Amino acid sequence: MSGKDKHITTLEQLQHEHPLKLVDLLPNYPLYKEYNDDDNDDDDDDDEDDGTKWDFCSVCNLCGQEVNLYQRYYYKCSRNSCHYLLHKWCKELPKTISLRSHSCLGTLTLCNILYKWRCEICKARLEPNESVFRCINRCYFHVDVKCVIASLENRIIYHPSHPHPLACVTYEPNLYHCDACGVKHMGNVYHCTTCFNFFVQSDCLFLSKKKLTTHHTHPLILSYTFSWEHQKTEFYPTCRICRGSFHNETLWIYKCEKCRYYAHLDCVKSKGDQLISGLGESSKNYEESDYQNILSLPFQDQTESIQKYFFSKKTSSFKTNEDKLLNYNSHPLRLIYTQPSNDNTKEASTSSCHNPRERIELLCDACMRPIMSMPFFQCSDQGCPFVFHEWCTRLPSEFHNHPGHPEHTLILIPKVQGKCFGVFNCRVCRLPCNGFAYGCERCEYYIDVTCVFIPKEITHEAHPNHLFFRVQFEDVDHQCLACLQSCHLRPFSYKCRTCEDVYLHPECALFLPKKITHKYDKHEMILSYNPVENHKSEYFCEICEEKFDPKKWFYHCYDECAQSMHSACAPLLNNEKDVYFYFQKGVHEYLNIKFGSVLDDTRVHSHPMVFAQGIDEGGCQCGHSVKYSMVFKCLQCKYETHYRCVFEYPNVVFNIL
Repeated sequence: MSGKDKHITTLEQLQHEHPLKLVDLLPNYPLYKEYNDDDNDDDDDDDEDDGTKWDFCSVCNLCGQEVNLYQRYYYKCSRNSCHYLLHKWCKELPKTISLRSHSCLGTLTLCNILYKWRCEICKARLEPNESVFRCINRCYFHVDVKCVIASLENRIIYHPSHPHPLACVTYEPNLYHCDACGVKHMGNVYHCTTCFNFFVQSDCLFLSKKKLTTHHTHPLILSYTFSWEHQKTEFYPTCRICRGSFHNETLWIYKCEKCRYYAHLDCVKSKGDQLISGLGESSKNYEESDYQNILSLPFQDQTESIQKYFFSKKTSSFKTNEDKLLNYNSHPLRLIYTQPSNDNTKEASTSSCHNPRERIELLCDACMRPIMSMPFFQCSDQGCPFVFHEWCTRLPSEFHNHPGHPEHTLILIPKVQGKCFGVFNCRVCRLPCNGFAYGCERCEYYIDVTCVFIPKEITHEAHPNHLFFRVQFEDVDHQCLACLQSCHLRPFSYKCRTCEDVYLHPECALFLPKKITHKYDKHEMILSYNPVENHKSEYFCEICEEKFDPKKWFYHCYDECAQSMHSACAPLLNNEKDVYFYFQKGVHEYLNIKFGSVLDDTRVHSHPMVFAQGIDEGGCQCGHSVKYSMVFKCLQCKYETHYRCVFEYPNVVFNIL
């Protein structure tokens, strides 16, 4: 024995002083319970019932490498006070080995060294007290225990994702399709020892079951399947990183079911700590200095609109009592300037304004947006419902070079002629409207007074830091980010400047404010772009009582009541049901319609009829239901007829009472 032999510990000396017992971390393999990170559940009870030690992680006292769930078995000291443990394969390592690369062909023996040395295979530096295989009697050839373990053919793992043991591919590296993430990899791969058609890249195989990120409140949990049935119950969610679908139910995903957050495994691996809870990127795709006056959406509340954005900054000329009457050419009577008196409280001054909680509806006759605060203009005749936002009195009489109709000047029209109560379909948002219009009567081209000012570029909170620009007639079909409905061949859409498939309908961008008030909730409701955190239950609209998909924008109360509603149901004042389910839109179909006018013509009906929205299943004379339709409704005899059916009556005069 050489002089340095006193600096080694032999195999006999390596033996642990206490008996060791074998522990199985996956006693029910290949069956297991899904990992659960719910703070409200008793995780200890789950572990006790199933026996799966998901979070087990320790260090082997021989090789210094991690002992974890996927190795399934390990040895530990039988005494609870002693924390000595070994990999199963480390415990069962051969005591001696022979290597062709060993020049003197002597036997290498497992021992501990008390000095620094270098492994002859991987060239790694060996620290004192590390276990090595060493030629004791003839030379000083050292091999790291980890290199010996890597060469063992029986080094297999047991992974909960697959019912058979997996072995590391030891033959020549090749390009393998990973059955975990669906991407082809070059590198360390494990394959099934039984079916031979299951390959998983080692970077995927040993991912943690729980991943913490700086961009999401809860840890993301690794799941080995995302079944079609589960996807169906969740309205077929998309990846929150790339927005792609989960086309293969057997691919692994990361999820947070508390927030309905689902992401492709490869997206999580590639993004790392850049994971985002929204859909935008962290860096801006435009220079702020180039877009200082860009319109940032959504509008903060129902009192704001694009007309207010453009025209309220102009100084009002109505300062004195003598100036409070306005002869406006769109209305035969004078308009009176209504503002709160100095001795009135704020509550009293707004009592006659639009208030959904009190079921008071006050809509501007120009833009159809609610008037929720003073001052505003109203007709001097107390029986006339004609009202105006102050800023809507400043609408220009003409609009030149509109991108939808640049060949002719558009003229401001109080009521579109030849239309029943002035109802027309806006050529931009495609919604019916009976407010003011900008139109070319020669071409029968009409736009509501919001869409005429449609901006060329916008930004939106739902896709932060990215610029949207206006596009026309996209031939390729895309989904609107808000309502998930088609943007195909739309007159206008907004497209993200850099993201390939992020679009917005103009009405979803311009007509959905960030905050609303509603009669069904005493708190403000906030526009939500993704599922709400800690909302594990199903989403039901408080208005139409339908279950809905939280990937589509909706309004939610973030106070303790936690009520939600479709964005299309939110503007309703009455008790309409199933409206969103019928229209499937991001905004309400009749958002730009002011109901309540009266049709008085005995050729249509013997009693005056109110212009309203159909609610009941009652039928029109045409034989079809009036539900969800614009109708004329008799309040005396319950007679109803479709708005469109009135055109069948010749020479009807539409008197507004």
